Amino acid sequence: MIRLGTELCTNLREALLREWLETNGLGGYASSTVAGANTRRYHGLLVAAMHPPLGRRLLLSKLEDEWVVDGHRTPLSCNVYAGTVHPRGHEKIVEFRLDPFPTWTFDVGGARVEKSIFLVHGEHTVVVCYRLLPGGAAEALLELSPLLAYRNFHSLTHENASLDPRIRWQDGRLALTPYSDLPTMWIEGGAERVEAMGYWYRNFEFPRDAELGVEFREDVFCPCRLVYRLHAGQEVAFVATLESVARPDAAALRAREIERRRAAATVEGLTAPDPALEALSLASESFLVRRGESGASVIAGYPWLAEWGMDASLALPGLTLARKRPDEARRILLTLSAARDRMVIPNYFMDDREDVSFESAIASLCFIRALAEYYAATGDVEGLRTGLYRAASDVLRAYASGSREGIRLDDDGLLIVGGPGLQLTWMEARVDRSSVVPRRGKAVEVNALWYSAHLDVAELARAAGLAADAATFTSEATRIGDAFNRAFWNEARHCLFDAVDAEGRDASLRPNQIIAVSLRHSPLARDKQLAVVEAVREHLLTPFGLRTLASGEPGYVGIYSGNATVRDAAYHNGTVWPFLIGPFVEAWLRVRGVTPQSASEADGFVRPLVEWATSVGLGQIPELFDGDPPHKPRGCIAQAVSVGEVLRAWQLVKRAKSGETGAFAG
Repeated sequence: MIRLGTELCTNLREALLREWLETNGLGGYASSTVAGANTRRYHGLLVAAMHPPLGRRLLLSKLEDEWVVDGHRTPLSCNVYAGTVHPRGHEKIVEFRLDPFPTWTFDVGGARVEKSIFLVHGEHTVVVCYRLLPGGAAEALLELSPLLAYRNFHSLTHENASLDPRIRWQDGRLALTPYSDLPTMWIEGGAERVEAMGYWYRNFEFPRDAELGVEFREDVFCPCRLVYRLHAGQEVAFVATLESVARPDAAALRAREIERRRAAATVEGLTAPDPALEALSLASESFLVRRGESGASVIAGYPWLAEWGMDASLALPGLTLARKRPDEARRILLTLSAARDRMVIPNYFMDDREDVSFESAIASLCFIRALAEYYAATGDVEGLRTGLYRAASDVLRAYASGSREGIRLDDDGLLIVGGPGLQLTWMEARVDRSSVVPRRGKAVEVNALWYSAHLDVAELARAAGLAADAATFTSEATRIGDAFNRAFWNEARHCLFDAVDAEGRDASLRPNQIIAVSLRHSPLARDKQLAVVEAVREHLLTPFGLRTLASGEPGYVGIYSGNATVRDAAYHNGTVWPFLIGPFVEAWLRVRGVTPQSASEADGFVRPLVEWATSVGLGQIPELFDGDPPHKPRGCIAQAVSVGEVLRAWQLVKRAKSGETGAFAG
């Protein structure tokens, strides 16, 4: 349980900064702030994926809720308008907690009420429960006014004449269809009466959008007001759903969700309870989604990212294998392999279409790494023989043949990636179509993965009974490894160059080199591995991950803020990425050896992120942090690779503390 007290909840600035997240396993979600005010265009109570897990539409923005006790009205909601906040329901918050859902306790003048919000897994259904707690007023009225946005979740709504304001009753439920091209929303919940309203709330302001330099005002429509009468100890539930069949009662839905989340938080094999590990395991569940009838995928980040092949592959070991969920891992790998084109794994799926993008050199190599981790955990030879090995070996052959634009093999066996208008490493940010971090040529992490992928696929080939393939890929790995050392070792700085091309070698101190040490198959000798780890620790490590550029390097930007152009310029030039703590901790334990001291040191590297997730982060870990202290969180509020790699790193630390050495053998 994560709990915030009165002092923090009633501090508007702090309460607006803390954002909660609910997800439904379909790509849909609900999210807002502890204060109750929506501060982003992406905040809402019912964001539905029309084509799971994509095609997301923000339908129900929020509820305006007001209690009437002994004739005295107390609003619970909170909204930001130009120059003011109204109403100020946050001032009535006694406590906020995740238990396991977002739950508030309010003081409404002589009575206390509890409010909780949860989504139903596998459905586009949000349940908002209100309970009049015993010990205060014997009776009270609750008035709820749903506010509708009904739009693409990237857009904003403004007052318009196209909206159909009518409310209908059908099969005992309230039906709303504001626009004919969007689904009907059904409202259930046993209100004493429903009053037609039919007016617009104008000029809500989203301060987080304003900070980003984008449009930040929206109008939303109120179709009706629902009035409930409660007695002390009684609970009522507002249920908004896209399901055509009436939902079970709220108590049954809640019991089902609590049981599901208890199972999701469970990590098999623990010798003693670990609340932090269980919290990270539950957070992991947020990103695992259904694709089609039987496929599985990963949402890269909430609230705005979609499916990314690289993120799915990087996050997979933590989100699934570290939680002993190999079946989910297999389904994700099969989904990615089925989407490949010209033998390459997609980089990301478009949000509203079945189109995919393949502009990445690293997504397919990360897929091979994830498959190797999956096989090591499961020994699933049948999976290899029925398509997964073919997908991995296809990638190596495609890259070697230069079948993808911007990727070709040099004479020495190393990969050259990028070109005019193409940035194919994970540091892909652009301004005016120009790469912010131009890493064209031979990128260090791409070629470390390229080397390791050959040995991974060789192992998979042997497992699948393909000895000739295994010999070919092993031989090629030897050539790649020799070329890697010649190209990337920076003797002057005793670490690795970040990129190498015909014009020279980029000696910028970046974290990409840690990948060359963290992989099970490193192209580096032990002394060089030690030197790389020490350089990264000294110049890039922060409490929340690794900086993308050392603070003393030219071009370093310590604060990630401003409009899109300014932010993009800073995206990989100093920001701290939490997911990089995973490869750093793995590299640290690999080169330092598993000793009580190295395990304790590794614990110190991961623990600040774990503690952040289980307090300020409200169960999640964001996309990135500022490079400069105090390292404010930035980007997506919940990122799959952040959660997955922190969970995996925490598992590695626990295994190191127990004296297990097998996982770190180089």
